[in-house]
Amino acid sequence: MTETTFDDLDDFAQLLRRLSTLPVDRVQKKVEALRMDAAALRAQADEKEREAQGLLGLIAASAVYRPAPVGAEPAAVALKPSPSARRTGTTQAALRIIVSSPEKDWAVLDLLSALETEGLQPRGSDPRRALDATLHRLFTSGKIRRVAPGVYRAAYAKAAQLTADLGGESD
Repeated sequence: MTETTFDDLDDFAQLLRRLSTLPVDRVQKKVEALRMDAAALRAQADEKEREAQGLLGLIAASAVYRPAPVGAEPAAVALKPSPSARRTGTTQAALRIIVSSPEKDWAVLDLLSALETEGLQPRGSDPRRALDATLHRLFTSGKIRRVAPGVYRAAYAKAAQLTADLGGESD
């Protein structure tokens, strides 16, 4: 498909004059091609919006994530929530845990266990279903990736990639 742009109204009027001289079936094909181009552009815009929302989520999650001090055992410190993290609820806690190990694939049951260790398991009659719904919302917002059914990972595997995408310098 070709992409058509118009610098001014005269260019558009010229196109309309050319189209009026064409057979109807060719005009219909041109209209359909333009509609397909518009749909592709909308899909690209939607993807960029999801990407932006994912970055905003990672920025928000980094506000509650406390990196391990030098020499400390990373897993013990990384999973210990701050008082403000406890107030953010299951969604932010799940996101914080996933982002704290960006290259790890998190199965739903593993993440549920990590949340229960912190005393932040989802409320309700079926905590797993509640966590599934939470993870689906995080996935559709672009904050995490689904690597397999029931298995999730941080949207960005490396901090350097996130930093570069945000326009900063990386190692």
